[in-house]
Amino acid sequence: MPASSEENRAGERQAETGPPPYYHRSDCNICRKQDGLKTGSQLLDYPPPGGYIVESRRHLLDFGEMNVDEFAELGPLLHRLVPKENVGELRGVAYLAQQPPLSTSHDAAEAMARQIRELVQQS
Repeated sequence: MPASSEENRAGERQAETGPPPYYHRSDCNICRKQDGLKTGSQLLDYPPPGGYIVESRRHLLDFGEMNVDEFAELGPLLHRLVPKENVGELRGVAYLAQQPPLSTSHDAAEAMARQIRELVQQS
């Protein structure tokens, strides 16, 4: 990865940043995973059942760093995908943070991933 290896003011080496269009960073575990490198993270080194459905191809810390074209591609996709049954009162973060944690079988997760992937490919 071509990059600046200059040190910052604290004397620490700055992360190397890759070339366009992806700008992968050497200190970002998600970028490392996409580059085929081990991260030491159970969550990233072992993909979920059915694999990842939607994932940025370039280094982003949050949606605020997306450009207009990326937002235009993501918006309609999110609008079509509904990964939660419309049951119960909990929404958003409250739904995701409920205790005990949400769980399902490995086979059910793979089946849902296949269904979502089929919806994505219909566009």
